[in-house]
Amino acid sequence: SGSGSLNVLRYGRMLKARGLVGVRGAGVAYDGLYYVSSVTSTLKRGEFKQSFELTRNGLVSITPAVPV
Repeated sequence: SGSGSLNVLRYGRMLKARGLVGVRGAGVAYDGLYYVSSVTSTLKRGEFKQSFELTRNGLVSITPAVPV
């Protein structure tokens, strides 16, 4: 499991809860697909951010590569 935040304008789309998201660059044990358990959006002038919570069963992903 994990948590984080993202800049929606830079990411290119809104993150949606109850879906899957790929994580890359976190290391072999942590890269892979995660379930998005919750998302909170914050909108300010010139800024759109989202905070999120991720979960996954097991440590190592069964997906060989994260789709782009």
